Order: sequence, then structure tokens, then C-alpha cells
Amino acid sequence: MFSFEDSQKDADCYENSGKVNSDIQFLLEIPEFEPTGFCLNILKEAKNQGEVGLIIIQGEYGQDKRTILDIHSKNACFFNVGIVEYHAPVALMSVILRLVPDNEIVAARFVPLAIFLNDVDIACLDRFLDKNISNIAETLKGIHNSKEGDYYQSKVDLARVFKITKEKSVIVLGKYGLLEKDLINARDYLRSKNYEAYLLKELPEMPMMSVEEKLRLWACASRFCVMIDREPSGHIAEHEWMKSQRTILAFVRQRGKGSTNMIGDEYIVDYNFLNLFEFENSPLEVLDSVILWAEDMIRQRIQGYEREYPWRQGK
Repeated sequence: MFSFEDSQKDADCYENSGKVNSDIQFLLEIPEFEPTGFCLNILKEAKNQGEVGLIIIQGEYGQDKRTILDIHSKNACFFNVGIVEYHAPVALMSVILRLVPDNEIVAARFVPLAIFLNDVDIACLDRFLDKNISNIAETLKGIHNSKEGDYYQSKVDLARVFKITKEKSVIVLGKYGLLEKDLINARDYLRSKNYEAYLLKELPEMPMMSVEEKLRLWACASRFCVMIDREPSGHIAEHEWMKSQRTILAFVRQRGKGSTNMIGDEYIVDYNFLNLFEFENSPLEVLDSVILWAEDMIRQRIQGYEREYPWRQGK
């Protein structure tokens, strides 16, 4: 069996699991057992080496669509692996497989792509691939070109959206109303520097989200945040929320003034991802310095995490 799944590594790797008695055990990571039955009987009597066609079972993984295959026996395998002398080669795509003995789900696994081959096929693998690789490619291409896509597309889209957000987005925080012009000026100045800058109220939210959840979500997904502190407002609470989740935050206030002395001094000793910037008349005076500091902080984080996390080293 060949199982194709996501990996944290950039390099391809494989593991030889040896003879497989039960494909259920292999896919669901449950103890090995000798199967006494099977759910799908796929048997090909004519087993000339390299001549057997591939059977593709394709499920759905789109918007509000899932293909779920339940196995209700404790000792059944999915295909007739280990029960018959020869089973036809089978590909399983975009299927959720569940083991449900006694109507209780005890194991579940999403299978992006798995190919079941017999020893006869493996002994003649090149011929097998020559005959069947085009079918696999066409199936994957059809999924790729579909309107809804599949698991891979949704995962890639999610990663792409998050990457773009983390690389370009900046949130500008502060008091709305009469002082909102400061926020808008800072937002548009950052946009002129090729950032995707937004006020928090401009960002989408869900009915189930609290104000705190909205800020935490977008702050985590942003490159850094800028907080303009002239008068007391909700940004005082926002400051504490972002501090607790290590958001890179530039605290901008007029020299000698500010909403309160209770916030804005963390950068002195305790928190290197917070910094204070003071201006004379307009926050725009210090935004270039904010950008230089934030980008330097980002570089330090990247270098530090690459040293600390072995799976990131060498990337």
C-alpha cells in the first residue's frame, strides 16, 4: 500500500511497513489483526503481470461535502487484502474512513490518496505505472479543475491566504471618532510602503466571535501591529491581549503624553516584541522607524526559530 499524506518536511520520505494483513490497521493505526472479512470485494482473476487496470474510488471533499465510508465489523479489512490470493490494484481518493463496531466510532482517518497493490503488481511496477499513471493524473487534474476543488486545494488556499496575510498585513489600532484621522493616516502611509494595512473595524468578523477573539485572530495573522495612544479607549484592553500572545506591537504616542502610564513601558525590560515610539505632532513622523524596528524584530524571530526548531533548519 502506498499512502500519500501531508508532511512537515520538504523532502519526500517513505517507510516500508512490510506485509499488510489488514488495510484497516494500516490506515487507522490500530493493532494488527487477521481479517475475517472485507467490505469491498475487488478481485481480478486475470492477473497477468503489469496488465491489470487500476480501480479508482474517488470521494468528495468540497464545500459542505464529505464522503465517509464506515466499517461496522471489528475484524474486517476495507479491501480484500490478506484474504484472497490476489486483489486488483485500487486507488482511494478524498475519503474519510471510519471503524464503527457496535455503532461506536473508535477510529477515523482522512485518506487523501492511497494505492493498494499486490506483490504481482509491485514486481512489475514500471509496467504498472506506464499503464495507470495517466488515469491517476487525469483524476487529480479533474479534481484540481473542479469548481469546488478538494482537500488539497482547500489546504493550499488556506496556506496561501495565511501566508499573504502574515507577510503583508498590518493592523492599526487606537481610538475612533475624532482621533480616527490619525489611524487612517497611519493606515494609508503603511499602504504606501507596500503593506496591506487595515483598521480593526475594517476586517471581517463572524457572528460567533467576540471583540477579543476578532483582535486575537487578526493580530496573530498580521505581520505586526501599530497602536496609536492619545486618549483612553478599547485599545488599552487590546494592548494586554496582544502582549499575551507575543504580537509584534509598536506603541505610538505623543511625546510626554498618552492615555495612561499603566501601559507602554513593557519594552524597557520585559518584552522585546513591544516598543515605544514618540512623535511631536503626527504619528507619521515615526512610522519609518516603526517599520525598521518591526522588520528587524521579524528577522530575529525567523533566525531564532530556525535555530530552535530542527525541522526548520536548512530551509
